[in-house]
Amino acid sequence: MTGTLVSLHRTTSPAGFTHPGIGVTAGNLERARERVRAGAEPWKSYYDAMAATGYASRTLTSKNAGPEPDRPGTDEFTGKGTEAKLIEDSWGAHTQALLYFLTGDDVYRSNALKIIRIWSHMDPEKYAYYADSQIHTGVPLYRLLSAAEIIRYTSHNPTHNGYDLAWHDTDTAHLTANLIAPMNATFLYKNTHYFNQHSYPLTGALAGYIFTDDRARYDEGVEWFTVNATSERQEQNGAIAGVFRRIDRDDPLNPYGYSFVQHQEMTRDQAHSGGDVDTLTGIARIVSVQGTKVDPVHGTPSASAGAVTPYAFLGNRLLAGADAYARFMLGYETPWVDLTGGTGGLSNAYRGRLSDITEVDEIYDTYRYGEGVDVEKEAPYLAQAHRQANGPLYYRGGELKNYWGGIDTGPEYWLSFPDAIAGRTPPPAGDPRVGFAEKGVPLGGRTVLKSEGGRTYAEVTATRESDGLIAVHDLIFSDRSAYSPVGVLVRTRATATLEISKDQVTAPFRTLTLPNTHGRWRYVTYDMANATVPPNRTGDHIAYFRVVGKPGKPGKPGQQGATVDFDHVNVIARTQYTAPVFPQGDTATVVALRGVPLRVSFSATDGTSATSALTYEGDRLPKGAEVDAATGEFTWTPPAKDRTGADRTGADPTGADRTGADPTGARDLLIVAGNEVADTVLGVRVEVAGDRTEAYRLALAAYDEKTAYTTASLRAFRAVADEVRAEIPTASDSAYLASLARLRTAAGALRPVNPVLPDDGSLDYPDLVTSTLSPVSLRNMVDGDYTTFSGDLRAPFTLDFGADFRVSVTAFGIQARYMFANRSQGANVYGSEDGANWTLLTSRETTDTTAQDYALETIPTLPETRDTAFRYLKVQVDHPGIPTDPAYPGLSSFGELRIHGKRLEVTAASGAASGATAP
Repeated sequence: MTGTLVSLHRTTSPAGFTHPGIGVTAGNLERARERVRAGAEPWKSYYDAMAATGYASRTLTSKNAGPEPDRPGTDEFTGKGTEAKLIEDSWGAHTQALLYFLTGDDVYRSNALKIIRIWSHMDPEKYAYYADSQIHTGVPLYRLLSAAEIIRYTSHNPTHNGYDLAWHDTDTAHLTANLIAPMNATFLYKNTHYFNQHSYPLTGALAGYIFTDDRARYDEGVEWFTVNATSERQEQNGAIAGVFRRIDRDDPLNPYGYSFVQHQEMTRDQAHSGGDVDTLTGIARIVSVQGTKVDPVHGTPSASAGAVTPYAFLGNRLLAGADAYARFMLGYETPWVDLTGGTGGLSNAYRGRLSDITEVDEIYDTYRYGEGVDVEKEAPYLAQAHRQANGPLYYRGGELKNYWGGIDTGPEYWLSFPDAIAGRTPPPAGDPRVGFAEKGVPLGGRTVLKSEGGRTYAEVTATRESDGLIAVHDLIFSDRSAYSPVGVLVRTRATATLEISKDQVTAPFRTLTLPNTHGRWRYVTYDMANATVPPNRTGDHIAYFRVVGKPGKPGKPGQQGATVDFDHVNVIARTQYTAPVFPQGDTATVVALRGVPLRVSFSATDGTSATSALTYEGDRLPKGAEVDAATGEFTWTPPAKDRTGADRTGADPTGADRTGADPTGARDLLIVAGNEVADTVLGVRVEVAGDRTEAYRLALAAYDEKTAYTTASLRAFRAVADEVRAEIPTASDSAYLASLARLRTAAGALRPVNPVLPDDGSLDYPDLVTSTLSPVSLRNMVDGDYTTFSGDLRAPFTLDFGADFRVSVTAFGIQARYMFANRSQGANVYGSEDGANWTLLTSRETTDTTAQDYALETIPTLPETRDTAFRYLKVQVDHPGIPTDPAYPGLSSFGELRIHGKRLEVTAASGAASGATAP
């Protein structure tokens, strides 16, 4: 910061463009330099973070450097390899150009110029479109041209280490002819792309028009940004008016009774919809830097008295669209209407991942300080997202991230910070743990933020009117392919019930009993592994924590008045602590006898250290019961008489019918195991029988005599059942109670031959097969959700029922993925015994069900195949529909696959697997 101040040469071209003026004004550049040199916040923090990246290295070189100076290593642009180099070099050139202007150090100008000149010598005859090039090349071009704009309009020393530091007309000519023009013609110039695939290329195109003073194309590009009225694909229009739609109150499709603005691409997923918010905000800045105003309705550039800024266009439509997006991402219920008249809705994919959206602060600051809008009133959700936004350094899961990088146009906004925010210190990076105070959104009950001993936390109370509910966003979980523990640091003074769900209406995917921590901060832990909870049942990056309450006596566990203090969610719990684990899981059931002492070990394991000692505590224990604090052993002698006063201990133990036994004999209690930091709760039900025969039948509760079980599991179960039944008159009390526990375990291990799905009775097959689909995708095929799918497949997918089983099918239910019915159109299902020779099973192909709202098609199998059982099934598109994107031909995707039929055991003796009698 001690170098000579670099001066800016300001000019207005004959076409009316101000220079320098790509993405930032000359005045803002100078103000940013003044504030950085003075160490003023927030400029200082953003500069420091930028300067800490590899792009700021004084020895930075181009990723595309060739053996000759200022010449590329590869001069063709036909694929992602060149694209990746441009992305990196655009960041490098932009960073180096900024550092030159801010510090005055010639080495940065030299580095930036070398990168720019390399890309200005590409071969214009060696450009070719490739898949997704329109998405990934526009913003890098904008960023490289931003660097060139700074270099072109700043002062310089004649040479630096013998290198020419001047910007020449030939530099402009080469850059225009060899990069800007061919990129625009090959990748960027098109106005029918799908939603944000429209605004990404437009970003680069507009930068090129400004750099080359192309007024006609610029004016056209501005209209493509606002309305894009000439697009032939208005249903996927990515302009402001197209993607941020106003739904009027009297629209027949609107059930809400009020008008609102919705974000169209939010029905696809929130990663793509966030891209709309980012790029449209960035383009608004690019256009505003040029002082361009637009017609308030038609969006064309205008100098009339009624013209408005891009931000004010259509009544602050950009702000309204961003507010709708922020509302949903924070966790609030958000209005949305399927304008096709179908059943489409908001996608939960990537919901809550606000940390990747770089434009939240820019939108807020621009509207509040630049446009004079009361953002808190007009866009309260965007204002809340702004209050909870990250600073330049932040954690994404366990990884410390830097704002300077990525694919969007937001990071450079710091150069345009308004004077009004001077002195505003950005939030620190903190740590990977996600705080309820920082990322929590109260939604029900009573939530109060409190501070105590340097800790800020959320106190959530269930009231008589509603449960206590708080959502937490920006949860980035670790690898969920295996055990994936997540910790919640809580404090309680009584036991309570905590439900964790992906939204406000879906059933919880985890229900935890919170122990009485006696006013201490303790972790409770739940597993997010895909094998234990399918991803479509969980929020990708958001979770709703509900403290369950019911009207009743305040302070009583699980009732109105239950209060829980929440500190943070630990998404990297696996690396920070271990929690006690009960081998029984979350719950256990024990069968006891009246008047007979019961002694059961509920010891847990803990991996904190080899010598780690766990402590145990019982809660809700019946009278006379105890839990050993050191071992977890539970002891209790159930009363000899039931609640009617009848003596049940003298009943005939060999066969007396006790099916009418007193159902109030069950007792529910809690065993809490704790280590230094975490508690785990085991819910225990003790079912008390009056005699041994009744106890035997209670132990058989998981067995259903009408269900056909697999031969192996049924054989193992019957062996144990026979042994225990033989012990009824002879075994000692302690031995018989142990045998009952063994019988319950055997009953729980029974495996039905034909488990069925509850919604349609078809085969619940994901756990019965191996497949070319991933376990997650396989579970998507039976989850009743057409927005989850098999993946974008290049080949058919198969199911293998294994060597010991076959399946005979009467019909298949096949449903298209939402919005992509063409990718499952023309599909058939085949069966095979060897996986090599295939028999057609379906009586017709699937159709394009777009007009039928992607309805599930139930297709009967061919009559001649229904009595034949197959080991393998294959789902294959035989006659594909028109590709969604011509660059991706041959893709297939499926939303649901239902199998109506029966699984059969190959090794089963006659009737052995088709039915069973009670042991």
